[in-house]
Amino acid sequence: WSTWSEWAPCSRTCDGGATYQTRRCMDMVRGCGIHERSIRYQICNMQGKLYNWVPLTDKSTPACSLSCRAVNTSLIVQHAARVHDGTRCKPGSLDMCIDGICQPVGCDLQLNSDSKVDACGVCGGDGSTCLDNTSDDLVVGYRWEFGHRLSPCTVSCDGEVEIICRDAVTGLEVSDQNLCDESSRPQPKFVQCHTDPCPPKWIVGSWESCSVTCGGGVKERRVYCQQGHNNSRVDDVICSALIGHKARTHEPCNTHDCPNWFQGPWSQCSTRCGDDGVQTRVVVCRDARGHVTNACRLQDQPPTSRSCPSQPPCPSTEPPPTTTHFSLSSFYFLSFSLFNFLSRPLTFIAGEWSPCSVTCGDGTREREVNCKIFLEFSKTIAKLPDKECPGLKPAQVEPCFMRPCMTKPSYAVPTSSVTAPLLAHSWKSSGFSQCSASCLGGVQESIIECIREQDGQRVGSHLCPMERRPDAITRTCNDVPCPPRWNTSDFSSCSRTCGGGVQTRDVHCIHEVARGGGNTLPVGADLCPQPPPRAQQYCNMIDCPVEWKTGEWSQCSSTCDGGFKVRKVSCQQILALGQVLTKTANHCNPTPPPPGPAPASASDSPKIQSTNQNFVQQGQSKKKVTLKIGGKATVFKGTQIKIRCPVKHFDKSKINWMKDHILLVKNAKHELNKKGMLRIRDATFSDSGVYSCIAGRSVANITLLWPLQQQPEQSPSSSKKNSKPSGSSSSSRHNNSQRSKLRNASPGHHQQKTGGAKKSVSHPASSSSSVISTKGKADSLKFEWLLTPWSKCSQTCGGSGFQVRAVQCIVRHNNVTKSVEASLCEDAGLANPDTPDATRPSSLASSSSSSNNNRQPATVQKCGLDTCPHWVAGSWTPCHQSRCFTWNTALQKRQLDCVMDNGTLLDAILCSDRDRPSQKRECFNENCRGAWKVSDWSHCSATCDSLGHQSRLLRCVWYGTESPAGMAC
Repeated sequence: WSTWSEWAPCSRTCDGGATYQTRRCMDMVRGCGIHERSIRYQICNMQGKLYNWVPLTDKSTPACSLSCRAVNTSLIVQHAARVHDGTRCKPGSLDMCIDGICQPVGCDLQLNSDSKVDACGVCGGDGSTCLDNTSDDLVVGYRWEFGHRLSPCTVSCDGEVEIICRDAVTGLEVSDQNLCDESSRPQPKFVQCHTDPCPPKWIVGSWESCSVTCGGGVKERRVYCQQGHNNSRVDDVICSALIGHKARTHEPCNTHDCPNWFQGPWSQCSTRCGDDGVQTRVVVCRDARGHVTNACRLQDQPPTSRSCPSQPPCPSTEPPPTTTHFSLSSFYFLSFSLFNFLSRPLTFIAGEWSPCSVTCGDGTREREVNCKIFLEFSKTIAKLPDKECPGLKPAQVEPCFMRPCMTKPSYAVPTSSVTAPLLAHSWKSSGFSQCSASCLGGVQESIIECIREQDGQRVGSHLCPMERRPDAITRTCNDVPCPPRWNTSDFSSCSRTCGGGVQTRDVHCIHEVARGGGNTLPVGADLCPQPPPRAQQYCNMIDCPVEWKTGEWSQCSSTCDGGFKVRKVSCQQILALGQVLTKTANHCNPTPPPPGPAPASASDSPKIQSTNQNFVQQGQSKKKVTLKIGGKATVFKGTQIKIRCPVKHFDKSKINWMKDHILLVKNAKHELNKKGMLRIRDATFSDSGVYSCIAGRSVANITLLWPLQQQPEQSPSSSKKNSKPSGSSSSSRHNNSQRSKLRNASPGHHQQKTGGAKKSVSHPASSSSSVISTKGKADSLKFEWLLTPWSKCSQTCGGSGFQVRAVQCIVRHNNVTKSVEASLCEDAGLANPDTPDATRPSSLASSSSSSNNNRQPATVQKCGLDTCPHWVAGSWTPCHQSRCFTWNTALQKRQLDCVMDNGTLLDAILCSDRDRPSQKRECFNENCRGAWKVSDWSHCSATCDSLGHQSRLLRCVWYGTESPAGMAC
């Protein structure tokens, strides 16, 4: 690895940003490890606060300094001692800042001129050209005018004509209306609009508070019909007829029961005699759900203690009073919250186990487990519902095992529990669990069960000795490629914060042939399940706040000596569905509108319109690819790449490009045109990396990647560590020499296993020892293609089926195998095992096919038939000749054949079962009825002088046949 670069500028100036460092892998042959990263990040500029700044133009600051005030604060900061030359000293004034000093500008638009506009509106005049010097309508500098635009019509009527303030010299409308004399402002003009009567509407008021807090009350609200520009109340019948039914004015509320006091029974007296005894009880306030609450009226609370009635007097020898115990059942209704100050913690208390339920074999035994509490004030243990105790309740039932049951016991066995010997149960393996993955290799584990040896029944694992439990066996399963699937990225951030935006994501159909991010291939969308996942969705469907909207700046009013640019400023609101609603200016108050005319100056930090794309080139047939800056892109070798850098309000000829933080210049490989576009000719692996588009102070990046199946083109000698720096010609000759040595290497062994899981074809290399390692000789290097078997065809027919496999170039050196770039096997003259000459030495291959013979073996190939076979059905058998199925019903059959379009007969397995026609059907056959078929009587069992018998055979058959008819007779 190279050393880490300097930290990049922080992405934000305050309130938290990110910066990064990069480094490059210097070993292009062996790589630097897949777990090592070439970029690292850290947080920066966490301090500070983001402010919204507005210009400050008051007498407390110099007129030509760049002073700003933070919105909604008193913070004032002077960003520069002077502004750009040509900036107006104050809004609406002709005076101009030059070299930080406010220079006067006359009405003749000349610097340091004292020309003024006279009372008649003439620059430099003396006021003698006025028609009526006594007129009060003359305005010096600025004047009021009626505009040509009407304000939006109000909800009721009467629209107002806009009044604007205009510069008398330049004729431009000014945004600061304080420059015109407010005393001479004309009265507004009104134009009638929307004279149609407003439609009626229901006015629905808010619900009043409920009449009661519990026990069922009523709440009310006002609902009435309103119509007209003066919002007058009309009869409800008008709204009911034109709009709909009137909303309800009453609604029930607080229907739950009121909380009540619940009291328990009185306890026994605290003493056995005398008048000092006290009885107590617990009084609890509970709501409608039975929960303890403090919502009951305290004045209604029943007493919690009383003196004991009718206690006998104590004799003189009576010992001190002793405390008695309460009944357990009297505390069932108490809640856990009341026990916090009356008792010790709640807990489950378990009783003794009962005898085993059987005298032999497997049985159960039981015990009583209750939630109990010890009450301090009464020294009593109370039983409560199980839900009041914390934690899990102990088991009330557990298995037990007595002696083995005997069919014929020879002696009596006591009925007490006897622990079974450990040899009565043993561990047994019963298959494997379900595979953890359906494809690409999963794992499954052997199932170990405890069984009873007497009858082989499965029992609890606690009955078998754990020290004799065999180890579980884990094995791989389903080691086959997965079918094509949809691969989706995360949705991007919403394009708008309000007013209806869109989120997008990348959706691609991929085929994963091995685990790992680089072992996937992009395939056609028709191979993945349909329909595909959606690639975009709507977001932030809410109305935007009312705010000022600004248009584009116009061209500068002057090509030199200072000028102005003008833009349109309006108060607008964007609704949830994207509609733009224009509002009056008072809706945007008190936020001041953006400044109107502004000095013309180019921004040094324009916004680059980058994307968050993940582009993958679908095939090598397309030799030209046009990309937009942002995200990452994967392209093939030999592609011509164009990268656009869209940016507004910036001279695109001044856009610069960098690759891996190194400035690019125009050469045979890279072309930079006047539109700021970068063109990369005949892309190779060395062109992969991070490309940066720089416009002023703005930067955007795109990362170019290489497909997994295309290895970088690189001479083996490029990794030589001990090569001396020399001229380009000697270096070129050295590389050609190395390649020549590899291609002319002496032929080695070629082997190919057709039936195994992998096959390989190898060659020893005769290049110098610096090709792979700094130790050993070149003749000890042997290159091999390592191939996995072809996967199952994705489609058996239809012309779009394909198979995939993994191809890897490996080198053997001193019994050490290492994966290297595919170009090394090609340069070593290693034969392609897929070609007919693969089993012959490369030196014997014909020159016309040598280039194809040494190329990397294919990783994808077509398979299956171009057209799919189909089913052809024959004629049904006649119903009267078909086999009877049930009463009056026969079963017809017909022949089904799987054939090609040309009539070729194929195996039925090649046709789709989904499209397979039915081969059997039922039909009505009146001959399908049962009939008894009898045989002849047998000979008599007796000849004479005794009683004999004869027998015959009865069979139920279908009428007219010998076929058995079962129960149809």
